[in-house]
Parts: sequence; C-alpha cells; structure tokens
Amino acid sequence: MARSGREVVEALIATLNAGDVPGMDDVFHEDAEMVWPQSGERIVGGDNRRAVYSRFPQLPKIDLRRLTGDGDLWVAEADLD
Repeated sequence: MARSGREVVEALIATLNAGDVPGMDDVFHEDAEMVWPQSGERIVGGDNRRAVYSRFPQLPKIDLRRLTGDGDLWVAEADLD
C-alpha cells in the first residue's frame, strides 16, 4: 500500500529521530534529490544520500511544530537541534 504524502514526511522524521540511516531507504526513492538551499548542496541518488547521512556524527532531532499540506506537497515546520 502506498503511503500518503503526510505519512512519508512523518516516516522521515521518525527515521531521523531514531538515527536510522538504513531506514531512510524505506522513505526515499533511489533517484530522490535533496536540495539544501542554505548551503547550496544538492544530493542526488541513494548512494550519495547514504554517504552523507552516514558521516553525520549525530543526526538532528526533529521537534515537529506543524505539518500542513495536501496530495504530494507537504511542509514540515520543525525545530532541529
């Protein structure tokens, strides 16, 4: 069964909060692209995503404040430590 957009965002937050880098494979497609506008970085593909996250000394903890959206577009407002 396919997850809704909301369920995908919630699963990603839970995976990050658990520090479960391999678990992100259940959330992202292998061809997913992440863009981090604050640093200008662009991470494309599963191998690159796994490489980046596996090198974090500790994944951030996410305290979700609000999750809004519809269909395929969802916005998470959150505090990260």
